[in-house]
Amino acid sequence: MLTLIKKVVFFLIYLSHLWVLVRRTNRRKLIILMYHGISEDEVGVWTQVARQRFEQQMAYVSNAYRPVSLEKAAKLLPVDSLEDGSVAVTFDDGFRNNKTIALPILTRYRVPATIYVTTSFIGGESPFGGLIWTDYVFSLLLSADKENIDLSEYELGGFRLTDRRSRVAAKEAICRRFKHLSDSERKAAIGVLSERTGGEPREEELAVFQPMSWDEVREVADSELLTIGAHTVGHPILTRLPRERMIEEITASQAVIKAETDRPPMLFAYPNGTRDDFNEEIKAAVAELYTCAVSTIEGFNDTGTDLYELRRFGIGNDMPLWEFKLRLSGTVELFERILGRT
Repeated sequence: MLTLIKKVVFFLIYLSHLWVLVRRTNRRKLIILMYHGISEDEVGVWTQVARQRFEQQMAYVSNAYRPVSLEKAAKLLPVDSLEDGSVAVTFDDGFRNNKTIALPILTRYRVPATIYVTTSFIGGESPFGGLIWTDYVFSLLLSADKENIDLSEYELGGFRLTDRRSRVAAKEAICRRFKHLSDSERKAAIGVLSERTGGEPREEELAVFQPMSWDEVREVADSELLTIGAHTVGHPILTRLPRERMIEEITASQAVIKAETDRPPMLFAYPNGTRDDFNEEIKAAVAELYTCAVSTIEGFNDTGTDLYELRRFGIGNDMPLWEFKLRLSGTVELFERILGRT
């Protein structure tokens, strides 16, 4: 996400067409895009990109680049056999709207994609209303019948929930803090939040965050454009787990997907995916079962890139088409090194 000042600077760079020259210097590198969900309309959540915006982006990828499945790209990248301008599209978690909204658009523009599913999310076993916990937190805040909540015991202070924007801001702050809690601590904290917001979220606030069913995953797996990958069982940050449980998250997710779809997933995505969220031990465990793994570290991939540390560009609901073009060209990455990332 860019600050307002940087958005102005980068928009001026976009108007100068300097980004076209930068794009040429990166044409031999693999671009991997990271999405989560695609919503019918704008819902104010970074992870849910509105349909119209997503369609514009896929039309651009189809016309200006060469869409490729990540499975194929992982084989061609190390031997420098990818076509210029190769782009792989990925989705994390397994939202139902990946099938109902994204798939028809991907089909229209002939763009392959990988969906990394969190198996407990798909199975409806999540203790948070069947949702990814961050989305459950947001649903609680959207449904809150109180304008003020206090979470001082979690070093967060108080929040005023006067409109949707304030609730989005509260969600971002709360999730940043809760992400650093253990599983049991987080579950308890979300229980506290539920009490202070007035109870369970309203049904209408949950719809956009619903997962695919296993029947829908099987349908997706049968699509010629989509590949199912593994994103662990419960979406924990793997570096914070005992080794035995870390191994179980990696192996059990593959086993469950194989049992449900009759084909083992060979692609893996680290939950959260920053440099602090996986290490050499985790990479080695993943390498025993999968052909490659993606992170959330931003950047391009080339022949020297570790296949178990592939970089992705995160695409959220705040990215207009001009910024999308700059991201894919490498211009944002280049100038952020010059201007700084703050």
